[in-house]
Amino acid sequence: MPQENIIKKHILQKNLIEITNRLPLQEKHYQEISIGSGISDDTIQDYLDKGLLNSISINEGESILGYRVNSKALLLIYPDLHEDKISPYFDIKHDKPPIDKNGKPKKYIKPSGLEPRVYRPLEVSPDYLFSTKPIIITEGCKKAVKASSEGFPTISIGGVNNWQSNFNESGIISDLLKIPFANRTVYLIFDSDIVSKPQVKKALKDFALYLTKTHININIRVPILPHNDDEKCGLDDYFVNGGTKESFRALLSNSEPFYKALGHKGVIKYPETYINLDIKDLWNGKYKNAEESSNARLEFLRKRLVSWV
Repeated sequence: MPQENIIKKHILQKNLIEITNRLPLQEKHYQEISIGSGISDDTIQDYLDKGLLNSISINEGESILGYRVNSKALLLIYPDLHEDKISPYFDIKHDKPPIDKNGKPKKYIKPSGLEPRVYRPLEVSPDYLFSTKPIIITEGCKKAVKASSEGFPTISIGGVNNWQSNFNESGIISDLLKIPFANRTVYLIFDSDIVSKPQVKKALKDFALYLTKTHININIRVPILPHNDDEKCGLDDYFVNGGTKESFRALLSNSEPFYKALGHKGVIKYPETYINLDIKDLWNGKYKNAEESSNARLEFLRKRLVSWV
């Protein structure tokens, strides 16, 4: 990381720590999180207590971003991947969003000059994250918090293409390179408009293909959230709109592998697997009888194939 970005990272972290030592959440921002995303008061308070959630003034927004802003904002700070402490990465949602060069409002502002991060809700412990247990990946912090607080461990990226990075040679954000995905079931749950927006569908497909060709025996499934033409459904919306833990569990259980769910056509390249067994042993008389040799061959094939069960 360039020296100027390291300095910026330390300044940001200092400013964030100072701001998170006070101020309750403003009513507008509370309503957005509580009513809009269905996150409970206890969960909101936990994030407030740990300095991961705050309402900020115009002056505070300017001190964090380093330029003029014209409204108060909601500040969502990313927890560190390994500990329940704040990182220098954040999302800022202004009450009056600034307009980008294309004339569209910028919904979330992220720190410039810093590599995108994975958001790990407090409900997803580092021990769980760095295991081979099933994990959900979605887009957006509040969605990850809501699903995780409902008992479904979920992490998030900042947007459909934010698994990619220009900050290292791999082209992948560093946080994703740290998380183990081999021998793991991974559910990719983006907003329901993947069914109507080709560019979103492609982004999700590209992400799934990257994970597949990189991690041995990864089982990637894509549950499709309910969709109508009037309004898309995000992971938090699913629960706010009446989805239950039981119905969501069924949605996960009935989900299809990504290549079926997204209609992928083409060759899927899997990573090399390394088996200790020497293939010559299967045919060179090492085994006492045909049954023993047959069982060894079957086990060899099982290890060579990627399971999608």
